[in-house]
Amino acid sequence: MKGLNLTLVILFAALGVLNAQDQIRIDGKVVDPSGQPIPGVSIVLEGTEKTTVTDTEGLFEIEAVPGQQLTFSFLGMKSQTIEIKRSGQFLDITLQEDVEELEGTVVVGYGVQKKESVVGAIGTVDMEDLKAQGNISNMTDALTGAVPGVSVLSMSGMPGGYQNSGTKIYSPPQILIRGQTTWNNASPLILVDGVERQMNDIDVNEIQSISVLKDASATAVFGVKGGNGVILITTKRGQQGKPRFNIEAEMSFETPSKMIGAADTWQGIIARNHAIERTRRFIPALWTDLYASDEEVSYYKNGTYPYAYPDNDWDDIMLKDYSTSYRVNASASGGTKRVRYFTNFSFNSVGDIFNSNDIGQGYQPSYSYDRLNMRTNFDFEITSTTKLKANLAGMHAVQSAPPGNAMEFIFTSIHNLSGDTPVMLYEDGMYGAYNANFKSPNPYYVLHYSGVEENMRTLVNMDYTLTQELDFLTEGLSVSGKLAYDNLFRNTGIKVSDDGLTTKTINPEFYLSGGYFDMET
Repeated sequence: MKGLNLTLVILFAALGVLNAQDQIRIDGKVVDPSGQPIPGVSIVLEGTEKTTVTDTEGLFEIEAVPGQQLTFSFLGMKSQTIEIKRSGQFLDITLQEDVEELEGTVVVGYGVQKKESVVGAIGTVDMEDLKAQGNISNMTDALTGAVPGVSVLSMSGMPGGYQNSGTKIYSPPQILIRGQTTWNNASPLILVDGVERQMNDIDVNEIQSISVLKDASATAVFGVKGGNGVILITTKRGQQGKPRFNIEAEMSFETPSKMIGAADTWQGIIARNHAIERTRRFIPALWTDLYASDEEVSYYKNGTYPYAYPDNDWDDIMLKDYSTSYRVNASASGGTKRVRYFTNFSFNSVGDIFNSNDIGQGYQPSYSYDRLNMRTNFDFEITSTTKLKANLAGMHAVQSAPPGNAMEFIFTSIHNLSGDTPVMLYEDGMYGAYNANFKSPNPYYVLHYSGVEENMRTLVNMDYTLTQELDFLTEGLSVSGKLAYDNLFRNTGIKVSDDGLTTKTINPEFYLSGGYFDMET
């Protein structure tokens, strides 16, 4: 009997210990690789239905028994499982980014889905690959080679993209998805946060993702405008948590590519002599004046009289060895459960590859581009079922270049002119305007004294999206309304070379758009 009583005592004591173990409280904190807390992390006690989530500081508490396991999971992060060792244990959990999971989602016309669940052909752009291209002056050219099936036809090397001068050099780039299927406009529909807008002037650091809908299934959502494909651009948004600040600066160097080296002037003179000798009877007397004697050839070769017998390398005269461009970017994000924000400021400057200087005309006749970008995105949780998104973006850009006609001549003259074409710098420091033999303009003079055209553009975009969940009617039902408001001011000014200081303002334009409203369910 005594033995039975002792057994019962031991049994109840063991049950008491197990009951005490059930009451152990486990505390901890979940952070990302940078040490920032992650709110909303799902924590599951394996083998039970007990769960919890982290608060705004990434903290959590849960009751468990030593030996049990806790699994931590969060969208975009790799799940992690931890075994409970002892009572009073504080868990410091660091979740690593799951790149594969992030890449496995795409933005479509009606939300975000897993790639494998999408029937239509969709391509995504790796934003890190775009940033790796260096200083990006316009997003259209940045898409070159970024997505299979997407072609970018660019005929302009202008910093910042094309101007509206109507020449081939200033022609805008064209985006084609799976080739051109019509003689008419074959460009895709471009949506920025759900609003039809241009993408050239968006800063790369503002963009969260780019999805390209390639096939005709896009017309089911976007109508006939989506017949040539759709490019969906989603900008970054703030996440709940402490403020996060990021500052980036980069510098790039551009050099001329695929330059055809010219022969020395004396070699060209000999070749011209041979041509005149073999076709003398077919050439007018005026052209025979170009025939050079052996003594003159030696002057070109030895540089005896450089002003009368020049040996000019027009690539070296007109082009720099390299130009410098840079970009500076600063962003901040964070917020609470009720209000979240993302703010980004960026300054982009593209240098000139032409060897232009202020040689007395009073201005710098360069091909350059300076752009300042600003974006602020807010997310407001007005109630548990009512949400408001407010986006404000602005851009101010100045693009400089010689006038259109002058630029076409400058480009072609670099390879068309022979080395015996004189720069014609007179003793008083002025440059001659024409070649005495061919009566053609001197490109160095044209570059510096034709004036400089400055195109200024100021753009402000705003859009607001209000969403109301209607789960009390039908689960998953919601209604949303979007209001977009855009305006653009463009002004073109030309500094002419009469006195080097005169500024002439032409073609001021002001565009205002306030009529976009959309309802979705």
